[in-house]
Amino acid sequence: HLHWIGGGMMKVEDIGRINVPIVWTLHDNWPFTGGCHIMWDCVKYMDHCGACPCLGSKKDNDLSRKVFNRKKRVFSKVTNITIVGVSKWITKCSENSMLLGNKKHVTIPNPLDTNVYKPLDKKNTRTLLKLPLNKKIVLFGANNSSSDINKGFSKLRDAINLIDIDNIELVVFGASKPDSDQGFKFKTHYLGHINNDNSLAKIYSAADVMVVPSLQESFGQTAAE
Repeated sequence: HLHWIGGGMMKVEDIGRINVPIVWTLHDNWPFTGGCHIMWDCVKYMDHCGACPCLGSKKDNDLSRKVFNRKKRVFSKVTNITIVGVSKWITKCSENSMLLGNKKHVTIPNPLDTNVYKPLDKKNTRTLLKLPLNKKIVLFGANNSSSDINKGFSKLRDAINLIDIDNIELVVFGASKPDSDQGFKFKTHYLGHINNDNSLAKIYSAADVMVVPSLQESFGQTAAE
């Protein structure tokens, strides 16, 4: 069962050496593109990659085309594989792709443990987190929430600074307090990286509203939570 295999975990060719049935759960666009994890508005993966906008390339035979062709050679020989999309959207993208379009596809959304992710007492959770009881709490968070451009940190800043009331504080998880001012006009609490579901559930319950300004998501885990 493959999930996200980037970061040097394995080569494309290694997939072709697996001699048992494969289930591959898609968490981004990389498996069916020439290399990008987030394809934005590009649809070249439907035919072939090349002149890749992520690379700023104007050449058809660029790195994205070469990676695409590597995957094409390998995937054409891999027959005992099922592709799992965590949303209908990413399943449809994969089904429309040149690389994986002829494979079996199913959609299985990410599950949540509703014994953990459930409403908790707001006063208690705010007291535990040392957040004010008399403010409206706006929550934002994701892995690398302030540095990953796809998570929409700058969009959040532009939007929240348009609010013309003072009774607001912002809470950010998934990022530590930056060294420089981020330009928020409201007091901002940085909770750092959260490593367990129970703590995360308490943070959600302490907030009045959760903002998810991501530019593209395969599922949108924080929205579901």
